[in-house]
Amino acid sequence: MSIEFREIRREELDEALRFVAGLDDTFEPTGVDPALSLLARNDERVTLGSALHQTTPDGRRRLRVHLDPQTHPGLARLLIDRALRKAEAAGVSTAEVQIAETDTASRTWADADWLSRLRPAAPPAGPLADPVDRSADAA
Repeated sequence: MSIEFREIRREELDEALRFVAGLDDTFEPTGVDPALSLLARNDERVTLGSALHQTTPDGRRRLRVHLDPQTHPGLARLLIDRALRKAEAAGVSTAEVQIAETDTASRTWADADWLSRLRPAAPPAGPLADPVDRSADAA
């Protein structure tokens, strides 16, 4: 079975929100950006998961991930990875990631290794210099 990841078109947003509502999540759809959001579908075009990118009223970014309960939790990692890359390409540097299902969240974060892929913001520090000049003590 192949899985297709695709951007949510504006006219498909209602479909994505119905998928989320069918999972009994109390997700508030205000501020969802379809261009940065993704759907995961199987060969029969059945929605297996979604990653909804949202801007909160205070300007923060949130990525809310939902999975069909019958779907392998590894799909959450793929959705998050692709959605964050899409957001980064659009100039979004940070986003809070939330996984709606508790079991999926615990398995996803336990298996994730995103931090190992981050580029350091500064070169690694060299050996610390001695702040006190002790050359006079040696004489």
